[in-house]
Amino acid sequence: MDPSPFPQFCRGGTMKNRPKRSRDFWPKLLHDAADIVNRRGETTLRQLHYLLASADNEYRNVYTDYDQLSKRTAQGRRELWFPSLTDYTRSIYQRGGVNSVSDALLDAAHGYKRDYRDGQPTEVWIVVEKAALLGMAAEWSQPYGIPYVALGGYGSQTIMDDIVSSVGDEAVVLYIGDFDPSGVDIQRDFTDKTGQVWSDIIHIAVTSEQVTEYNLPPAPGKTGDSRAASFIAEHGSLFQVEAEAFEVFHPTVLAELVTAAIEEHTDMAQLRQVQHDEIGERESIIEFVDSFNETPEETDE
Repeated sequence: MDPSPFPQFCRGGTMKNRPKRSRDFWPKLLHDAADIVNRRGETTLRQLHYLLASADNEYRNVYTDYDQLSKRTAQGRRELWFPSLTDYTRSIYQRGGVNSVSDALLDAAHGYKRDYRDGQPTEVWIVVEKAALLGMAAEWSQPYGIPYVALGGYGSQTIMDDIVSSVGDEAVVLYIGDFDPSGVDIQRDFTDKTGQVWSDIIHIAVTSEQVTEYNLPPAPGKTGDSRAASFIAEHGSLFQVEAEAFEVFHPTVLAELVTAAIEEHTDMAQLRQVQHDEIGERESIIEFVDSFNETPEETDE
């Protein structure tokens, strides 16, 4: 491939010849960053990084700037002046509970769900390269009730075995991962270990064609990556483009690509029927639970 189609790694020159930043660069940038988060609402650190790198300022799409942004926004949150950032890769786990049998019955009634895959000729899965994409994967899958999983890089044999044992007779997988030496090879590894159970493995994003078509900003690649040489041979240079870049520069495109692929393999009439039945059945269960929980009126003897 001609090495020229991809945009430059960052605005403002290389690390050696970039102009020196003013003393108030970081305070001003953090003020702008806080405004961005306050306007957007839920924003991850990586999304904020891309938003700042795309703006007309001296912030660069390189790891050193990302690292400084991480440290300085964390300090700002400890000092209670910088807004909270979203982290899809970590969660708090705790034991749940209710305070009465009535509450438990109502929780169960409101939580009633049908399996949206009921009657579908093809089982669709979403597989993402890393946990940071789980939030998006959940949004894409929820309307269709399809399974989704994050490999966390090179998936363990345990998760690969769990996937293989859970897949139905006719199934396709939609894969979303970064475009870099490891990201490309992770898809190859996933295919090698689970390919026997899929009728098709569809690479949704990120592809080399999408980097060019949507002008997604590359960052310098990791020279220590053992797969760097083969990546350079095929793509002309060493760089990386993360899937999160879509969410910043083309917020609807990735969701549209995933949705189109899901619906191509989904009987939508059957799905709508199951969803309709679910609503009616849930309402019937709630009515029953409400009547069961009614306290009889006290009578005078």
